[in-house]
Amino acid sequence: FTVTTVFLMLLPLLIIALGHGLWGRERERGTLRQLLSTGVDRRALLWGKALALLCTVGAVVGPAALVIVGVLWGLGGGDAGTLLRLGTLGGFYVIYFAIFGGLTLYASAVGRSSRAALVGMVGLWGLFCLVTPRVASETAGALQPLPSQGAMARSISKSLATGIEGTAEREVAVEAIASDMMAKAGVSAAGMLVDEAFLEGFQLKAEAQWEDMVFEHHVRELEDQIAAQETVVAWAGLLSPFVAMQTLSAGLCGTDFAHHRHFTDHAEQWRQALILQLNDAFANNAGADAWDYRAGADLWKNAPPFVYESPGLSFALRTHMPSVLSLVLWLLLSLVLARRSAVRVRAV
Repeated sequence: FTVTTVFLMLLPLLIIALGHGLWGRERERGTLRQLLSTGVDRRALLWGKALALLCTVGAVVGPAALVIVGVLWGLGGGDAGTLLRLGTLGGFYVIYFAIFGGLTLYASAVGRSSRAALVGMVGLWGLFCLVTPRVASETAGALQPLPSQGAMARSISKSLATGIEGTAEREVAVEAIASDMMAKAGVSAAGMLVDEAFLEGFQLKAEAQWEDMVFEHHVRELEDQIAAQETVVAWAGLLSPFVAMQTLSAGLCGTDFAHHRHFTDHAEQWRQALILQLNDAFANNAGADAWDYRAGADLWKNAPPFVYESPGLSFALRTHMPSVLSLVLWLLLSLVLARRSAVRVRAV
């Protein structure tokens, strides 16, 4: 039971509860026939009912939403970028609620009774919010299965020993990398004139490069599979506005996999830079101490600072464009259905 659950699942139920009788109950009471006999434009009547539903839901949700936005803005750093993300998120939630409002007005207009409209919309809510997300998740898992933790550990261990393609011995490959590094540094033919710890530094850097290459290959492969799963789920938004809004909401809040991957890529680059600096320090300063060498405080003071800047709003929208398109299409469909049903609504 979270704020997300309330906005994504419970508020649509509130809209359904408040709107299912906007046409049906008037028809059942006989007031709709009297109203239509005045010659009122049915489209104007539709927008009046929609406005009434909007104002009622807004009166209930509006104050709480403003408090939540203020808290999230403060927790997000209180900057303009966070406010822009929250404003965009709020705009898409309005679209999401409008979709359920339009579908509810449609059901109320075409249903035989207000009770039938309520039952139909609750069933549609269950399909959108309960069934489709689970089916989408299972489908994504079947189309893009992920390796188990044990299987991935075995693959990495094998690649560390024999290379990614399985055709290179670790010792030979690391030695070749070290030789290339020494050649670039101009010390490949120095022989006994070069300090042993200095050569050991090249060995450490070669080991790190080999391991980074192996781990990066397998992690990238896993991340690509996870991203493919999310893409499958995102396109399921064409079948459910709940799925579309759920994925887009995570993206705008920066809690989706794309933002996680953006951060971990930056963190990995920083880690590799730090390891390179440590290996260089060992090669240049260990001398006769060799493996007994202990770095001083200056090494850590001069370590590269970890500075991360999260991607902007365009990154989230670009990543979740399928969800954006799905919500727009659902909005258009709901408005068309609501308008057509209003024009043809039965007075009795």
